[in-house]
Parts: sequence; structure tokens; C-alpha cells
Amino acid sequence: MKAPVPSEPQRALYEAMLQVLSGAMTVTDAAATVGLSRLRFQTRMNRGLHGLLRALDEQPRGRKPMPESEQALKEQVRALQKENAELQRQVEASARMMQTAGEWMRKGLQSAGRRRRAKPTAEAAVSDADDDGPAKLLEAASELRAAGVPTSLVVAAAGVSAPTVRRWRARRRTGVPLRCKRGPRPHLAFPPENVMRARKLLSGTRGCVGAAPLARASGLTRRVAAVVKAEHLTQSERERRRESTRVSVVPSVVRGFDAIDVSGVPVLISADGAVPYRTSVCVAARYDTAAVADAVAKDFAEHGAPLVWRVDRWKAHVTQPVLDVLEEHQVLLMHGPPRHPRFYGQLERQNREHRAWFDTLNGDVRELPRECESMREAFNELVPRRTLDWRTAGAAWRSRVRVTVDRGELKQEVEERVAKLLEQEALRGAYPGLVERLAIQAALIKRGLLRLTKGGWC
Repeated sequence: MKAPVPSEPQRALYEAMLQVLSGAMTVTDAAATVGLSRLRFQTRMNRGLHGLLRALDEQPRGRKPMPESEQALKEQVRALQKENAELQRQVEASARMMQTAGEWMRKGLQSAGRRRRAKPTAEAAVSDADDDGPAKLLEAASELRAAGVPTSLVVAAAGVSAPTVRRWRARRRTGVPLRCKRGPRPHLAFPPENVMRARKLLSGTRGCVGAAPLARASGLTRRVAAVVKAEHLTQSERERRRESTRVSVVPSVVRGFDAIDVSGVPVLISADGAVPYRTSVCVAARYDTAAVADAVAKDFAEHGAPLVWRVDRWKAHVTQPVLDVLEEHQVLLMHGPPRHPRFYGQLERQNREHRAWFDTLNGDVRELPRECESMREAFNELVPRRTLDWRTAGAAWRSRVRVTVDRGELKQEVEERVAKLLEQEALRGAYPGLVERLAIQAALIKRGLLRLTKGGWC
């Protein structure tokens, strides 16, 4: 560092202080020389000596540290500059993409990759490998990707998926056509006798055979066997629907009754046989005779008695107290086949909704009575149903036509039909309740309250 050079106003005071420090002049004489009092001269000289001592102390090495506030501002400026550079890069990439995409559309590249083709015939089969659409699309996509455009935007502009672009690139590297001609359906390449053998096996096993064993037994590949099985199952279902009979009943004629278990507590449910309208949902202490008789009596008193009460073969349904309630309201009892839930399918289907509702309780049955009423209200009044022309079950129930039937005459006719049917030996050995069910069915059909339509589900 160079020696200090005092300015002109400081020179006289600087030289006087040097003379005092060297002993050539006293403080009093030096103060008089520069025109200051002794005390003021002494103060300024001491201040200079203090500065000299501070300068003689060991100074820390390196550059003076930057204040924290200034460092934070500097970091913020650096982050903003980086973000600005990234945004600028994206803007430039988007501009390049828009320019390239505009050129593609002017050249008709997208129409080359998506144009509709006439179905090839046997006389003139055109190979997809001769189409230069994929090659142009791949070339344009490569240009965009090289320009820095993201892959998602590249494939969107090209009109193909990312796996397709990767597959085309791999095919180009290996020198094979980007897109090959489509061949015939796989199973058509196999002899008809193999396909017939597979179909015969499917018919013999009612479709209960996997694709792998079906292929091994028929000589087909597993994939072709899966196609044959799918076609067979579709055809079987169509035949089943053509042969099935649809049962249509007038509302308020038949009422179903069933119970479901909710965490050990039985819930007794009554519903109409034509409209999915729950007439009553009640909680019982036990699923026994007293509970069934009480639930049925309350249901008939509140919503009217039906002509037919349809129940499964639970013993509590045919005890004397329950039969007394049915006799009081002149309601006929209808039983279905043993272990045949499809006969009670209308109410069984509703039980799926009931179980889904009660599953939300998570085992808490303290609010079960309130939940039963909430469930009945929701399914009756809030849910529109396609089978009811998007009306609710409650609206369909209230708009029903009132059925006026002489119950005594109906019961007498059913009894006469039962006696006549029992004359047939085949029916005398049938399961209990079949003859009564057939008699009730015939009586209702005669009055136009029941209709059987074969293939009615097609």
C-alpha cells in the first residue's frame, strides 16, 4: 500500500503532528503553529493515533462478508433470472412448434395419417406398408422433438400415441416397414373341424372350460380358443334369453316378503312384486313366527292386502299365526321351488341394495330402526329407475290402477284348480306348493293380472 498523501487543508496539521511525535516540537508550540488550542490539537492527534493502532491490528483474511439481507436479495434475483430463462425457452419452443404444426397442416400431413381407406378386396389388396403417411408423421415428429418440444405435445400434434411413435422408430432402425398389412382373423386360418371340435367341447361342458385346455383339446392356439369361447358364450346367452319367459304382474297383486341379517339382527322387508316399492322395512328381535305375523299384519294394514303373498320356504312363514293373518285378509300363499332364489328374484335383487346400505353402518345397530326408514324413503322416493321410465318407485306405486277382485271367488277357483291338478300323478309327487302356485298363476292369467311372455327379455 502507498504512503498517505495529505490534502492541502490537512498538510499543516499533519506536519505539526509528525514534529510532535518526533520530539522536535512541543504540543503547545504545534497547536500555536496551526492555530488551535492545545486541548483541541491534543484531541485530534490522539484520534489519529487511535486510528493508527486500529490499522496495526491483524485484519481477517479474505473479502468482507456480504450482509444477509443483501445475500437474500441476490439469491432471489438469481432465481428470477433462472425462471425467466426457462419461460423464454418454453416460449421459443412453443413458437417453433406452432410454426412447424402450421407447415404440417398446410402440407396435409395429418390427413395423410388419418384418411379413411376403402376396405380392401380380394382383387385389389393394398398393403399398409406402401402408405407414406406414417413415415411423414414420424419425420415431422422427429423434427419437433429435435426442436425441444415435449413428447406429449409432439404426439398430440402428430395425431398418434407415444407408443406408436416409439414402435415406428424401432421399426425404422431395424429396416422393416413401419406398418404392415393386416391379415385375416386368427381363427379363420385354422381348419373348420378344429373350430367345430372346440364348439362341441364347449357345449358339452356348458362353457366351463378355460382357453388353454380348450386349445389343447381342439388343436387351436390359446388366443383363437379364447375367441371361439367368447363367441359360443355370447350365442348361448342369446339362446337362453330367447327361451326364457318373462313374468309381468299388475302392481299390488303380488307382495314379496324376505328377511336379511344385519350384524345378527333380522330386518323384515316387504315389497311389491311388480314395482320395486318397499311397503315396509322393520327390525325384529328374532326371525320367528311372532315377528313375521306382526310384520305382515302391520304391512297389510298400512298399505293394503295383496292378492298373493310370495315367500320362501322358511318354516316361520307357514305357522298358524301367520296363516291366520293371511286368512283374515283373504290373501293366497305362494311358495317357490326349494333353494331357488331366482323365483324370488325381484326381491332378491332389491336385497343387494339393502345390504349395500347396511354395510355403511360398520356393525353399529343402535340406529338400525331409523336407518331402515331412511333406506325405505331413499329407495322409494329418491332413486329414478330405467324400468319405470325414469320415475321413482313411489311415483309408480301411487299411479297404479286399483285392482278390484272378488277374493272369495278367487280363492274358490284356486282350490278347484288345485283339486283338478292333483288328479295328475306327475304333479302329486312334485315338491309342496307347486300345485298351488300353478293354480294361482292360472287364475291370475285368466283375470289379466299376470302375463307370461316367452323371450320377453330379448
